[in-house]
Amino acid sequence: MSDSLTEILPGQEALAEPTRPTSLRFASLFWLANLVVGLSNLAVYQVLMPAQIGLFAPSQKISLVAWIESVGALGAIVINPLFGAVSDRTTSRIGRRRFWIAIGTGLALLAFVLLANATNVPMVFVGAVVLNWTVNIVLSALTAVLPDQVPLSQRATVGAAVAQAPLVGGVIGLLVISLAPTFAGAYYILAGLCFLLVLVFLAFGLRHEIPLRRGTLPAWHVDFLGDLWSVFKLRDFDLVLVARIFVFMAYESTTIFTLYFLQDAVHYRPATQGVFIFQLVVVGCLIAASYLGGYLSDRMQRRKVFVIGGSSTMAVALLLLALFPTWGTVLFAAVILGLGFGCYVGVDLALVTQVLPEARNRGKDLGIMNWAIFIPLLLTPVFAGSTLGLFHTYFSFFLLAAFCAVIAALLIIPVKSVP
Repeated sequence: MSDSLTEILPGQEALAEPTRPTSLRFASLFWLANLVVGLSNLAVYQVLMPAQIGLFAPSQKISLVAWIESVGALGAIVINPLFGAVSDRTTSRIGRRRFWIAIGTGLALLAFVLLANATNVPMVFVGAVVLNWTVNIVLSALTAVLPDQVPLSQRATVGAAVAQAPLVGGVIGLLVISLAPTFAGAYYILAGLCFLLVLVFLAFGLRHEIPLRRGTLPAWHVDFLGDLWSVFKLRDFDLVLVARIFVFMAYESTTIFTLYFLQDAVHYRPATQGVFIFQLVVVGCLIAASYLGGYLSDRMQRRKVFVIGGSSTMAVALLLLALFPTWGTVLFAAVILGLGFGCYVGVDLALVTQVLPEARNRGKDLGIMNWAIFIPLLLTPVFAGSTLGLFHTYFSFFLLAAFCAVIAALLIIPVKSVP
């Protein structure tokens, strides 16, 4: 096995804190498995699904896409802690996380097939929502693999790879879509890639996951909401969760109306090309900063300074966009935004795993932490639309986004359990 375990009571080996250094092979395969999130949800929701809806119902495309994304995000908020809790107590012989990664991937493949053969809006609606939900079953189990298998000494470095993998997967997915001749061809290629990546990870990366013995944990009781609520009584956990929500709201604000910002305020033509260049610069800098931040964090065994610094740097980028709406400033801000958000996500997951209350509930608690990804997906469009509708200026919009990043940095300062 890639990691040895601390000495604990017989039968509880699956809950132990990993101590042996994680191998490069495991880290690489873990990164590949996390590409699946971007290959499926990001690529499909950014291009394929909206294009299909536009083909079948052009006059209702905006409202239908909004409904699909909202239903998918609401489901993800429930699915992440629910299936995280279920995987925490799964006693399958193949392991807790392996079982649900396999189940979620199998169901996602069925959703891909439905979308590939969709001939009307209801089929696209059902296929896209089911794909979102099933990929989140995979995500809930994959996220829990980090504290299960990676020791604290490497958790930021490996966590950095995990955090930026979906973005890389999204870029790969967009490339696949651009090369595929048809909707069906794109869906089948994406499905094949997802299946292959998960299979390789389960067969060669996580093949030695220690199963949870029956009776090790108390039976999962029906009072799931009560169990869910108990975690919100932990001060550091709450501070980190709320800070994550504000950070992702700040970042989402830079992506949701980038096209319109370049058209209306920057007057860049063609704006679609500008969006691609902006995102390419952001993601490139994000990848570099996440690896460097994760490496330095593990060397120093400090988390807060990187998370606070990353959030604050994002605020600087957003202020530049608010004050100087020129193409040169947009490119400069893209560099700063990528470096800031990269530094943040490079250490964020390591910080998150260190404020979890109990090893036996890692999956459930990390599922709650994943709310920080989905709540902004619901709130940011409302926040953005109301701000632009009220003030009719991108200055106020980006100023409020910068304020969100500053709040996120301030919320991390009182966290006491992590240096």
